[in-house]
Amino acid sequence: MRTVFVFLFFLGFGLNPLLLAQGQILRMNGREIQAGFLEFKPSTGVIYYQKKAGKGPIKAIPAYSVFSFTDSNGESVLYRQDSTLRNFELTESEARAFVYGRRSARKNYESVYSYIGGGLFGSASLVLNYFWAPGPALLFMVGQAYMPPKAERILEHGPGNMFGPYAADTLPPGIQAISPTDTPFVNDPLFQEGYRLQAGKRKLRNALMTAVPAIAAGMVVRYYFIQ
Repeated sequence: MRTVFVFLFFLGFGLNPLLLAQGQILRMNGREIQAGFLEFKPSTGVIYYQKKAGKGPIKAIPAYSVFSFTDSNGESVLYRQDSTLRNFELTESEARAFVYGRRSARKNYESVYSYIGGGLFGSASLVLNYFWAPGPALLFMVGQAYMPPKAERILEHGPGNMFGPYAADTLPPGIQAISPTDTPFVNDPLFQEGYRLQAGKRKLRNALMTAVPAIAAGMVVRYYFIQ
């Protein structure tokens, strides 16, 4: 019954359920989506996809938020330069470098110091009253949002190799680690700009992930065991 429903659902969208295309979507924010089913409808300017063909909901993405998608026919670039809008003033090659930089940071950038700092500043709620308890963590997160990301020194061959080279020593400032496919773009200023932009967002996310639980735990401990 479920298979029949999915079949009819595809037909309702004007899609051929017998020609499901697997592929990958690369969004402008650098996020990659692996799709078991993928279909682009130029008439509506929408990409429909399903993570597993025939399973789960069919989701829709507006084409303007997608740089490209790749299926059995190869890559199709949806990005179009438009000088009237700030987001689309780059050429296709420039936009590719920028988006690849954001994608690389999503995959490779980690800020351990943001995790630790968020937890430490959040734990200040142990000694502060309820009104001021979130203050230190909020100040730390504001700092994380405005301070440019730095390449924390990580070993190229993993933390277990104490004698391996540091990846950050061979990369431009602010670039912590990249995927092998990003090597041709690493010296492109737009790749670096996109990488640092996304790395800054990850720093803020990391700090938030540890600060919120630390604040909550500190307030609970203060209420039940200190006061």
